Amino acid sequence: MRLFSPVVLQPPPPPASAFRFSSCLCVATLSHCHLSDDVAQALQFPKLKKLALQCVSISEDSLHSIIAASPVLECFLLRRSFGFRCVRINSASITSIGVDANDVHKRTVTCLEEFIVEDAPCLKRILYLQSSRRHTQLQISVISAPSLETLGRLSCPDYCKLALGSMIIEPCHIKGFRITNLTSPAYTVKILAVCNFNLSLDVVIDLMRCFPCLEKLYIESYMGRDKNLWRRKHHNLIKCLDIRLKTVVLTNYRGTL
Repeated sequence: MRLFSPVVLQPPPPPASAFRFSSCLCVATLSHCHLSDDVAQALQFPKLKKLALQCVSISEDSLHSIIAASPVLECFLLRRSFGFRCVRINSASITSIGVDANDVHKRTVTCLEEFIVEDAPCLKRILYLQSSRRHTQLQISVISAPSLETLGRLSCPDYCKLALGSMIIEPCHIKGFRITNLTSPAYTVKILAVCNFNLSLDVVIDLMRCFPCLEKLYIESYMGRDKNLWRRKHHNLIKCLDIRLKTVVLTNYRGTL
């Protein structure tokens, strides 16, 4: 099912017949509409596997109600939606999540600030989608996702802060990324994408320490530093790190890394 309405700051509600077959739906995309509490909290999606909410106005309680009413949900996309500050994911079935911070500029609109994965044993992918508005300051926290393999993209321009267990990775305009508690690396992550204005060799090495089992690294950079050299302090790096990296993809490469 696809439900779409024109782009407006206060979108209209869906037609009364929109969810007549909600018990049979396997895929649903809701776009540019308002889901009131009485409608959202009455919904049940026993067979829904893919759900996308794009430019949807919905309260925090109603959003959590829809997720809870989808017991076999596997893929969840939350993009440019508003009316809530925090989303908590507790799902035994979900495998893939795509999320961004809302780019509505009105201060009166409640936008997403924190996305928390509390318990998702089957989750393999978390994709942070680029927002048209920078410095959205979204924080993504992962408490329990033992199957997580793909993560991206860590973005300095969007100021997206990531917490994986006790390890915290946050943007820093001087160093690129500031990493706290490197003693708790994420061993399950194999694919990582990052975007940074001032990417340096030190940042890449720190990220490899954060994700020691990394196999694929995608890097998008807008500016390189002048002294990205293999320094003396890096001489023993090969010996101290068990490097499993097989693929590195560079975008906007200028020969400085």
